[in-house]
Amino acid sequence: MHPLFLPRTLLIKAHSNGSTSWWLALSLITAMGFTSSHPTKASDTGDSLRHGLVAHWTFDESEGSEIKDRIHAAQTGSLEGGTTRTDGPVGRAVSFDGQQSRVWVGSPQTLDLPADMSAFAWIRCANVAAGEYGQCIYGQTGPGGNGGQYELCVGRGKNLHEVTVLWHDVDVCVSNAKLKSGEWYHIGFTRTGHPGNWNCTIYVDGMASGVANNIVTDVGPALPFAMGRPGAYDGLYFQGELDDFRIYDRALTPAEVKALIQVRLTR
Repeated sequence: MHPLFLPRTLLIKAHSNGSTSWWLALSLITAMGFTSSHPTKASDTGDSLRHGLVAHWTFDESEGSEIKDRIHAAQTGSLEGGTTRTDGPVGRAVSFDGQQSRVWVGSPQTLDLPADMSAFAWIRCANVAAGEYGQCIYGQTGPGGNGGQYELCVGRGKNLHEVTVLWHDVDVCVSNAKLKSGEWYHIGFTRTGHPGNWNCTIYVDGMASGVANNIVTDVGPALPFAMGRPGAYDGLYFQGELDDFRIYDRALTPAEVKALIQVRLTR
């Protein structure tokens, strides 16, 4: 044992009376800055990863057509078009066929996010480069294809293996990382700024992988939201899996983004 702990350990042993004294020993050691070698759960980071969380779909239901949001009951989604359940990196996940399947959520007020925000999930593409105009993993869009406040897509145009973030019908940020079909990635983005001057950062597996600053395209209107396709638009269907999807009304820090990945290691 390190000599710095010797007096404290001896004192506690001398007064040991069950689990209370042993917990005191652990508290003292932790206070000195020594921690366990086990991975840290996202929930163990205190209130940080719960602050600003406006939606969290774990997809862990064992049956039925409902996908419950752990934050707001009004944001419960429904499996439609043949969407199925499967195993994911964090418990259960949902699987989309790229044809008609989606999770429909609609237009709850809490998903109206016209300012700073973040969205992160575990994603696996069956075929990253499928479709000339790409595949929309989730987003807000009207029936006519008019874009809303946020969308996340893969394989758009010449960016066949990259991640693209859009808002108000405009591609505003593209990842540097190229995705491989059939592999799980933790993917998301943050947005900060104000009208006429926005910033967007895409993250892939905890690392910043695409940054756009001074974006003049303003955030669009709040429109219907769905996963597996862009909102109410009948197209750009996603073929692959989605797990542990979180949306925040603030921009996560780089450290918080990395902490989210620990959920896979510990849950």
